[in-house]
Amino acid sequence: MKVTLANRPLLEAVGHAASVASSKSPNPVLECVALRAERGQGLTVEATDLDVSVRLALEEGDVQEPGTLVVHAGRLLSILREVE
Repeated sequence: MKVTLANRPLLEAVGHAASVASSKSPNPVLECVALRAERGQGLTVEATDLDVSVRLALEEGDVQEPGTLVVHAGRLLSILREVE
């Protein structure tokens, strides 16, 4: 997956998704956000805690290589805040 995107929209989307993802769960995937990049559709950020789900579309990005990535929500949010 290879995407070019401004930091601010990604930080806001991951921030919203991280607020939905469980902070402590017996199922580790619930602590993560999914990033899906598709040509022509941009980047989609998704998270769930099995009660509430969120899906945010960022269409202003440029997708060079499509793909999917699942990463720990809190860690990704910390990295994006440091980069800003």
